[in-house]
Amino acid sequence: MSRIAMPVLAKSIQLIRGMTLEQKESLFDDMFQTQPTLLTACLMQHRLGIPYEKMEFLIELILICFQSMKGSGLKWPMISEDDWERELARLTGSINFTGGLDVALHRQSIQQYIDQHPEKMLFAFVMGELTPWLPQCGLGENNEKYVLLAALTAVNCIAHVSMPHPKKKTK
Repeated sequence: MSRIAMPVLAKSIQLIRGMTLEQKESLFDDMFQTQPTLLTACLMQHRLGIPYEKMEFLIELILICFQSMKGSGLKWPMISEDDWERELARLTGSINFTGGLDVALHRQSIQQYIDQHPEKMLFAFVMGELTPWLPQCGLGENNEKYVLLAALTAVNCIAHVSMPHPKKKTK
């Protein structure tokens, strides 16, 4: 079951897209304190050859994901670098698996991935943003891949991070 409800996601999208640069900087400060791995995923893109002006797209997606986490009302554990690496490996494994399939099996595999995703709405939102952006972003194929992998890995980390179990109240 999804931990981020559709109304929370919709409110987060609206909130982030209406923020000033100063408000976004403040949210980045908050992200640095509570989810530094998500922030690092954005900042590392420049080292992979993504120009800063092209990073704005990814930054907005990551901010929306982070705001959605905050808006969910849950206490999220910190996503570690190990969590990131595990989800990146899982994602690239899925991509590599589907690469050699015929068209029908490829579609079936993708549909199964979507159907089993714990955060379907967040995943659908990010894919919906990535799909039209990739062809028009003006980056080389390898650079586009880095942005795509960072955005989807962030969603998968959020979807698969282990939540702490609520403590039982003692009498």
